[in-house]
Amino acid sequence: MKKVDLIQGTDAWLSWRLKGVGASNTPALFEASPYQTIRDLWFSKSGFDEDELSESKKTLFSIGHSVEEKVRQLYLNKLGVKMTPACYELDDIILASLDGENKDEGILEVKYTGKENVKKAKLGEVPIHHMIQVQQQLLCSGYDKAHYVCTNDGVDYVSVIIRPDLKMQSEIRDKIFKFWEMVEAGKCPELGPKDTFFITDADQRMIFKKFKEIHAQKKAIETEYKALEAQIKDMAKHPKVKCAGVSITSYEVAGSIDYKSIESLKDINLEDYRKKPSLRKRITIGDE
Repeated sequence: MKKVDLIQGTDAWLSWRLKGVGASNTPALFEASPYQTIRDLWFSKSGFDEDELSESKKTLFSIGHSVEEKVRQLYLNKLGVKMTPACYELDDIILASLDGENKDEGILEVKYTGKENVKKAKLGEVPIHHMIQVQQQLLCSGYDKAHYVCTNDGVDYVSVIIRPDLKMQSEIRDKIFKFWEMVEAGKCPELGPKDTFFITDADQRMIFKKFKEIHAQKKAIETEYKALEAQIKDMAKHPKVKCAGVSITSYEVAGSIDYKSIESLKDINLEDYRKKPSLRKRITIGDE
């Protein structure tokens, strides 16, 4: 193992993460990650850009980094323990970015997470994907103690002490080496039910990229269109208005029927009268 002189979040750090499997990636190898499958991970490590962060995830990660700094300050103020971010690697491809380390207290892993995880942490329980991540961090750094800290609001913190699990660490090492062999061999994992099928054909990818560009232009035009539409509707003070070939007619539309308010229908399961489902395809761009 060796400590790597990098500042987390920089371009150099991002490039370094591509050379191996980080601790936050490893739960996917155990099929334990709620965020990605082993196939998703393979694509991201094979140079495809399908793992680009959405704006909502960027916001969440930004909040997470802010919470990490608060927790480091908390440890310093209340315990007199200074935790410093650090990066480690083992066997070149097993990587770990630590939220903090202290030679006497071990490592720090901070999670800005859901209320349910915070409740479990109060009972000393750690989600399996978080446990795998921390065990890899312990394996990479050589420490024998981790402070797993989670919060839901950035104020109420719960801390759990985690010690090395040698059996899990051995599994982590084996799975990473097998996975990296697949990356180097260009052997994509089989498509599973939780996977997204990523199109890699160059010509087809160009079509999708062109569609994305046109979509952005369409959204810009629609925004301007809606603003102008609102303006001219506001100008229509009479039931019938016409200007420059544009007509505005005001009319009433019948309201929808509130079936839930009909007493005679309350004991009837309306789902029994629903027609058979039809297959539709929805296209979304980014955070839509």
